[in-house]
Amino acid sequence: MLAIANEKKDADSLHKMALQLSRTGDKDSALFYLEQEKAIREKVGPTHRLIKIYADEAEVYRSIVDLEKAMSAIKKGEALIPKAKPTPYNADLYNRKAAILFELKQVDSCLVAVKKSQDISRSFNDSLNFFNNLTIEGACYRELGKYHKADLSLRTMLAKAQNRGDIDHCCLAAYNLANSYLTQNKPDSALIYVNHFLNADYSNQSDVVINDVYRYRVNAYEQLGEYKLALQFMDSAYELRLKTNDILINERIDETRIKHQLAVNSLEKEMLVKEKESAKLQLIIAILIGLLLSLGIVSFWYRRKKLLAINAELKTAVEFKNKLIAIVAHDIKNPMNGVVSLFRLYNDKMLEKEQLDAFFSKLESAAIDVNLLLDNLLNWVKSQDSNFNVHTVQIHTKELVQDIETTLASNLSNKHITLVTNFENMPEKFNSDLGMISLVLRNLISNSIKFSEENSQIELDIKRVNGSVDFVVKDYGIGMNETMVSNLFNGTRSAKGTNKEAGTGIGLKLVHEMVQKLNGTIHVKSKLGIGTEIRVSLPA
Repeated sequence: MLAIANEKKDADSLHKMALQLSRTGDKDSALFYLEQEKAIREKVGPTHRLIKIYADEAEVYRSIVDLEKAMSAIKKGEALIPKAKPTPYNADLYNRKAAILFELKQVDSCLVAVKKSQDISRSFNDSLNFFNNLTIEGACYRELGKYHKADLSLRTMLAKAQNRGDIDHCCLAAYNLANSYLTQNKPDSALIYVNHFLNADYSNQSDVVINDVYRYRVNAYEQLGEYKLALQFMDSAYELRLKTNDILINERIDETRIKHQLAVNSLEKEMLVKEKESAKLQLIIAILIGLLLSLGIVSFWYRRKKLLAINAELKTAVEFKNKLIAIVAHDIKNPMNGVVSLFRLYNDKMLEKEQLDAFFSKLESAAIDVNLLLDNLLNWVKSQDSNFNVHTVQIHTKELVQDIETTLASNLSNKHITLVTNFENMPEKFNSDLGMISLVLRNLISNSIKFSEENSQIELDIKRVNGSVDFVVKDYGIGMNETMVSNLFNGTRSAKGTNKEAGTGIGLKLVHEMVQKLNGTIHVKSKLGIGTEIRVSLPA
């Protein structure tokens, strides 16, 4: 009995050492001590302590992003639950399982694991897992876009932590709530929880969390348009980051100095005891230094290559912006010159009513083109914003088609082109972003008008196909070769139309980006002299 008691005591010591090593970042040593403890527990028990070992082992593997081994440890722990007495360690295991499933993007399974952990925690009044479960639950609902449920979980966590006087979990809840409200574009609410965090004693929070909170404050003021305040707090965030980096660098230097000194001492002792092995040790050190230098050189060249790629992207973006401004200015200037000329002729009494009607018809068509150009430009600028979101609503298909026909009526009429819409298999309703799909169809049909001869027709077909909604725009215009098709969506200025109509190329580039944001696909079939068919498929 005394031997068993001593072995259990040894197992407890091994567990403490493993946890301490894990917290300091020495994951390999932590796993080694957990294996040693596991060997003892398998022999002397109790079984519920083995479950705790597997939970901690899974967390170590999760922290080094070896999720396969982490899940393997969880499954071994789960297999022991029926054999062990109920303890809070079961809640630990399911809580760690939930964290791993969340990182594997298996959100629904993650919520099931959270529910199991919550049920066990309640029966033992386990406050630690209670807070951990609410944090993961909130993250799951945020990932699913169920922001109301996510915020409810996090506010529950904040209220409970306040009641218990648990400042650390108050800070963690406020941190996650601020992040959630920023994601929802609710900067006022985000600032409430940023201030809640900053007004509390957040000294126990990690540097990463503190830096994020300062960054959330800057982002919130940017969303509110308070750029002066955003700039002011950006300086604070930058100073904090520099200070944090200095601390981390100094800590790393101290750790390296200590490790280096220990290595030197150990080496001196070994050299005194084993002189014959000194050459071998020096060779090993030289190899290690060579490897470190090699890694440093590789890292330097990798970073240099990455910076060059980023600079190239920035240069391309600036060139595209400048080209776009020049094209847009030119394409707006021509219709405006027409308007000015019309007013001059009208004021000089040089126009008859029939001539005036003809001028207005052409100006209406030009105005529609300019309006579409400005819509394209505005939506392209919006699409470059990282906060650009898709707003899904229920769309009445016939109303959408009628609005597009009305908008493009003048353009169709000027070239005597008929837009033929197939209403036979058209779905009555579908779900998508109304503004985005309207812009996609207007651009596609406008492009077909541009490259179609007078007195021809354009076909629009909308139908459900295998769980998707397909929009097909087909014309019998001049068509394209394979090279033209491959460059269709890259933003280069398009060729002139059959009536010498000019184009910027941004319309079809925007079509491609919008379809991608709607999780759809776009396919083009075209032949010179025969025509073009463009098919857009969106999730139903």
